[in-house]
Amino acid sequence: MRINKLFLGFVLLSSVLSCGKDSPSSKDPVVPPIKKEIPKWNKNKTIQMSFISSLDDKEMSSAELKAIAEHIDKSKSELFLVEGTNTTFYEGKLRNTSTKLAFDTGLFSTFNLNSYKGLKEIKGSTLLFKHKVNGEKAYFLSQGAYMKKTIVHARAMVDNGVFIDTPFATARLETQEQLTNLLKLVKGFDWKNDVLFVGSAKPDLVKALEEFSQASTKYKLSVIEAGKEQMYKPFILAPKTWVLRNQTTLSLNNKLLSIELQIEASVE
Repeated sequence: MRINKLFLGFVLLSSVLSCGKDSPSSKDPVVPPIKKEIPKWNKNKTIQMSFISSLDDKEMSSAELKAIAEHIDKSKSELFLVEGTNTTFYEGKLRNTSTKLAFDTGLFSTFNLNSYKGLKEIKGSTLLFKHKVNGEKAYFLSQGAYMKKTIVHARAMVDNGVFIDTPFATARLETQEQLTNLLKLVKGFDWKNDVLFVGSAKPDLVKALEEFSQASTKYKLSVIEAGKEQMYKPFILAPKTWVLRNQTTLSLNNKLLSIELQIEASVE
C-alpha cells in the first residue's frame, strides 16, 4: 500500500510539472506593440521654406532688412516667413518694412497683423512667395491680432520638381486668448482646409500646444529649438501627413536667424 501511495504522489507531481512547462506565460514569447514607421523621405514631395526672425519684439533695422534681402536672393526656398516686419511712423514719415522687403526681393507678399495699437504700433509678419495668390483670409485671434491663411504653390526641392499646393497659415501667439482661438480654428477645419501652420509663441504657451498635439489624432506639433533665452519659440502645427524632415539654422545678422525647413507632404 505504501508503494502505491508513493507511486500516486509521483504521478501527480509529474503532472503539475508537465503543466508548468506547457504554460503559455512561460513558453510563448512576449510580442512588443507594433510601431508605425515613417516612410522613407521622398524629396519629390518635399518643399523648403525659410522662417526668418530674431524671436523678439525689437524693431527690424535697415541692416537686418538688407541681410534678409541678400539671403532670400541666394536661397533655394520656395516661401519665406519673416517676423518683425512692422510698420512705424517716425517724424511724420511712414516706414513700411513689409512693403520694402517685397520690393527689395521682387517677390509677392502678404502681411499678417500680430498687434495693432494705433498708427504708432503696427506689428506683423510677412509671407513672401514667387507667384500671385488667388485669395487669402485673416482669422480673428484677439483685438488687433490675426491668423493669416493662404494657398501657396511651392515647387518640390528637387530639380524640375512638381508644384505642391500648400495650405499655409501663420500667426504669433502672445496671449492665452490668442492660443485658445487658434486651436478652435484648427479643430474646426475639415480635411479640405487643413493647414500647415508655422509661427511662434511665448514659451509659456507651448505646453498647451503640446497637450493639444498629444490629444489630437490629426495634428502634430514640432517645436523648433533655435537657441536659449528667446522671447518666442518657433513651431510647426500641421496634419500628421506633413512631416518635418530636416532643419538648419543660419545666422544672418546678430540675433536674426533663418531657419531652413524641409517639409514633406502627403506622407501616409
